[in-house]
Amino acid sequence: MDRSTSLTVVGLRMPSVDAIARGTWVAAPLLLLGVSLRLWILAIPDIEPRSMTDLGLISVLPPALFAALGTLLLAFFAAIHAPRTSPLVCFLSIVMLILLLYGTVPIVEGLPRTEAAWRHIGYIEYITRNHGIDPTLNAYFNWPGFFSGGALFVEAAGLPDAVQLARWAPLAFDFLYIGPLLLIFRTVARDERIAWMALWVYFTANWVAQDYFSPQGFALLIHFAIVAILVRWFTGPPPSWVRRFANAAARFRPASGDAGVAPEADKVGAAAVARTRAQRMLLATIAVLLCATIVASHQLTPFVTLATSIGLVAIGGCRLRSFPILLSAMIVAWVSYCAIQFMLGNLMPLLSDVGRVESIVSSNVTERFQGSAEHIFVNRMRIILTLTVWVVATLGAIRRARAGRLEPVPMVIAAAPFPLLALQAYGGEMMLRVYLFALPGMAVLAVRLPFPRQVRWTSIWVRLATVPVAFGVIIAFLLARYGNERMDYFTHEEDQAMRYFQALTVNGRAPTEHATADDPGPLVVVPSWDLPLRFHRDDMYSMMVMDIPALRDAAGLPAGDPESLAALVAGRPHDGAYLIVTRSEKAHLQLTTGLSPARFDRLVADLIDSGEARVVYRNRDATILVLNEEAGG
Repeated sequence: MDRSTSLTVVGLRMPSVDAIARGTWVAAPLLLLGVSLRLWILAIPDIEPRSMTDLGLISVLPPALFAALGTLLLAFFAAIHAPRTSPLVCFLSIVMLILLLYGTVPIVEGLPRTEAAWRHIGYIEYITRNHGIDPTLNAYFNWPGFFSGGALFVEAAGLPDAVQLARWAPLAFDFLYIGPLLLIFRTVARDERIAWMALWVYFTANWVAQDYFSPQGFALLIHFAIVAILVRWFTGPPPSWVRRFANAAARFRPASGDAGVAPEADKVGAAAVARTRAQRMLLATIAVLLCATIVASHQLTPFVTLATSIGLVAIGGCRLRSFPILLSAMIVAWVSYCAIQFMLGNLMPLLSDVGRVESIVSSNVTERFQGSAEHIFVNRMRIILTLTVWVVATLGAIRRARAGRLEPVPMVIAAAPFPLLALQAYGGEMMLRVYLFALPGMAVLAVRLPFPRQVRWTSIWVRLATVPVAFGVIIAFLLARYGNERMDYFTHEEDQAMRYFQALTVNGRAPTEHATADDPGPLVVVPSWDLPLRFHRDDMYSMMVMDIPALRDAAGLPAGDPESLAALVAGRPHDGAYLIVTRSEKAHLQLTTGLSPARFDRLVADLIDSGEARVVYRNRDATILVLNEEAGG
């Protein structure tokens, strides 16, 4: 009897053998996904962030969580290598992956991570309080799109502040990235399995952590959406020079290969070109509106979008040849008029970095290798993971070309951000941003190393070998992304201390009032900037970060000189001066400079003993001292 023939037993129609097999290949991964979810739920209560070492979050993850990740990996690869891939199972696997890798932290920590997220909460608080922006007060207010939208959402939702938005932002952003990324991957890949694996690679290799509550996380989503529109609906035939290059590469293919430029007409990989004028106008209008959004929201992302669109036009991946011109005009107009306050004071410093590649690389890489041994190890792991992704993607592109196919679109997406390395250090983060923007293209090309052609044509041994490699990438991700978690994590006690400080110092002032030369407001002295202070009315006080070398004596320990600190404070105008020492500040300095947290306890004790300061608030994670009695009783 044929396998596809149904069987009839006592009048009942029985499913065919093929139908049973298909059901098994779907049911088994779903069962594994359920086991993974259960293991993750069991692991959550056993994670204690306070016990983290300088290796970060991975040092406190229980075995059940690693078992959950391993089970999830088996479920995903079982679905990928099934005779017929189930998009539902693949999608659920990616959702589970994001939940485990990006959702664990906000659940167990309970507050937004990283000082920058709290600072961004403060910018939104300023807009909701003043019902406007002041470009002269903060550089971010020259690109206020994200913060204005956040303020509108906070007020519309009736939220007291944006703290909970910031807490869940990484998880929300990563869920939203799935849509445009999958659209891009399904367009450029001729095999649906390649698209799903590229999505897996993206989320397990994205250690940069720019998906937090920030203009960058928001602008990245818009950038992906623009690229998806251009690639999916405005792709065109490749120019002659691309076809010649593809033909030259195809000469090295095996005899059974099929030469050409991918993608071609294919059930999965074919781009859905906008055929009518109305479709083209609508999609082009959406793309232009999205461009306006990122131009108004972030300094860097529009330039990456511009470079990517230029590359796509050059290879025929985008038939909107006027698109880069329009985007360039929008960038120039915004910088010339809306961001003029920032540009007037910063144009020469910005231009001074142009062409200084060695200096930019030094500020991005070599200057980070200091601090505790574990911190240095984490930074090395980040470099290794970054270079590994780039090398594997390069080899994948070469192997794909030798297999008879050239994929220029992911190559352009991967290569477009790299010229930015010659333009700006971007506060020592340009290499991180280049990696972030290049990662979607790199992910597709990296998958091509083990799977240069159709996945079903690859040997079973190669398929099996990808499983432990993928698990190793997950371990590297946990080290690279969450290696600084001791200082990125803030406790509820730290939050309570900062709220007490706000109530003590600035909450009694008029809502629209901010610090001026005549009324400077309180001066906040901190050993490190890494504390959750600036989420509320940070325009009402000024911060002074203590000079780290000044904290050390000849033996490399904090000097603990109260008189020197008093003299330092006296040199700054202020209406009351405070010293705030928190757990996260101590962790930051221990990780990055090697200073022991106990040394700051000694500094606080010396200040109190000398009579130069007194405690106004203290809990197990924070101490607030008022310096000099005129600061207020």
